[in-house]
Amino acid sequence: MIDCWASSGSFPEGVGVIKRITAQLSYIDGLDAKERYFMLVQSMGVAPGRFTINVMIDACAKAADALRAEHYFAMLPTYGHERNAVSYNSLIDAFGRAKQFDRCFELARRMKSDNIEPDAVTYVHLIKAAVDARRPRLVTELIDEAVACGRPSPQLFGVAIPALARVGDLDGVRRCLADVHRLGLKLRPETYSSIADRLEHTHPAEARELRRTVERMIQAPPKL
Repeated sequence: MIDCWASSGSFPEGVGVIKRITAQLSYIDGLDAKERYFMLVQSMGVAPGRFTINVMIDACAKAADALRAEHYFAMLPTYGHERNAVSYNSLIDAFGRAKQFDRCFELARRMKSDNIEPDAVTYVHLIKAAVDARRPRLVTELIDEAVACGRPSPQLFGVAIPALARVGDLDGVRRCLADVHRLGLKLRPETYSSIADRLEHTHPAEARELRRTVERMIQAPPKL
């Protein structure tokens, strides 16, 4: 498809160019290949839209290439696009995967200063960064902030609780499980099993209770 369009020097008619570009980017595997396609489109005089650039930031994040992610992030205002939560989330993810955790938290502050509200995805990425940075207190602070802002999600707790269990923060685990119950969220049985595995040697009674929770979940009849 790329070679065909390049040789013809034009894009197919009848479909919005930006939509076609973005759709094609989504099907191209690998950051380098996506970038070659993106540069080809630019050379043909087509200005990328915000969604297209966000796709590139996300691709950089998945490759843990924070430098290139930041390059595309900086490109957004160049083309007259405002950054949104998706832009910031992908860049935070990129720095988290690159193990540059302080940059993740710095971007979260910058996000708020740009009057962009963090969403559930933002908090998941930040909690992952706090977990990998071995900062359990920050994990609980981020959970409290997410709950207070109305941004809790099963994925958020699924990341945070096993991490707190791994470092032996039983109070943090209990608080999170209480929040899950109070908010009516549903965690997967595997999440409870993972927590129990991590508590097995240090807090066997808590581990047994979590395993009973898994058994009840598995044995519960499906809702019609």
